[in-house]
Amino acid sequence: MALMMMRLDVGVVMLFYMMFTCGSFTVMKNNDKFVSAYTRIATTVSLSEETQQQNRRFLDRVLDARDTHSMITFLPEETEGKPVPLVVALHGFCLQPEIQEAVMLRLVPYVTNTKKAMFAMPNAPSMASGVGLPACRAWDATEATRPFWMLWNRKPEGDVPYVMAAIDKAVATAAQNNVIVDWSKIYVYGLANGAFMAHRLLCEKPGMFAAAASYTGSTDFALEDTCTKNLATSPTSLLQIHGTLDTVVPYGGTPWWPGSEESARLVAEWNQCNLESPLTTESRLNTNPFFSYAVTSTRYEGCASNNVVEEWRVHGMDHLPGIAGGGLVEVSRKAVDWLLDESAVSAST
Repeated sequence: MALMMMRLDVGVVMLFYMMFTCGSFTVMKNNDKFVSAYTRIATTVSLSEETQQQNRRFLDRVLDARDTHSMITFLPEETEGKPVPLVVALHGFCLQPEIQEAVMLRLVPYVTNTKKAMFAMPNAPSMASGVGLPACRAWDATEATRPFWMLWNRKPEGDVPYVMAAIDKAVATAAQNNVIVDWSKIYVYGLANGAFMAHRLLCEKPGMFAAAASYTGSTDFALEDTCTKNLATSPTSLLQIHGTLDTVVPYGGTPWWPGSEESARLVAEWNQCNLESPLTTESRLNTNPFFSYAVTSTRYEGCASNNVVEEWRVHGMDHLPGIAGGGLVEVSRKAVDWLLDESAVSAST
């Protein structure tokens, strides 16, 4: 399983790298249509001294001595002084924000200009070179993913403190540029490895997020006690998106983590939702003007705080939607719609 994940993710990384180096980023810099929609600010996130001291006990401090990591933030224009939502995007395995920014070029102005929200893309602080790849970044997420990580990536609290620091820095960056973030509307959207991280944040920091979205990720059996306790007092909505033909993170799960359907049901249980009669609907998810996937939506309502947990089972979709992942922008737009509209939309809306 580990070799399969590495082999396929290496292919994804190389594909995104070629797209990145062939000029996608240049288009963004030179095309006023995209640039005028937002203000792009490159900044850094520093770990607290306490977290630094904890991490120095582990071998990753030898291989990666930095306590400060990069983050790209995108601020909406013309906010009229009104507080804006913040969407925190957690990238996939070895897919640093600069690469994902280039690939998902049209997602950023959609979030900032159309949805009037701030978008933050922190760079994961953990090294992924322990699995035979060149030095790149990945999230120290759930226990389920850690068997594939070398020892030096295992930190006491994973990368949870870092994401919290990233949110603080994003809010401060916004304030410095006269943009106010609405603390009641902070959302997390994770892709693949980042989706596992989003699931951990959902349980360990539920009061921080209005909702979370997971694309090809999963919760963790080891989180059950934490999730049961925290989500009982701070229920948090979740959108779970997963392709049935995913060859990297199998839809049905593995011995280390539950499948997509079970992940959604577990989170619904922890949110004290009605498990007996979920709403099931069928729709289509368009990834381009010529192609769409059939989607089965399973929606759990009647939760402790009127929140919802929903799974979109995307039939026939692999780890990336469309040809060479070309449908990722459209899928991500739907996820952002679901988050910002407080789960009021469907896959085909």
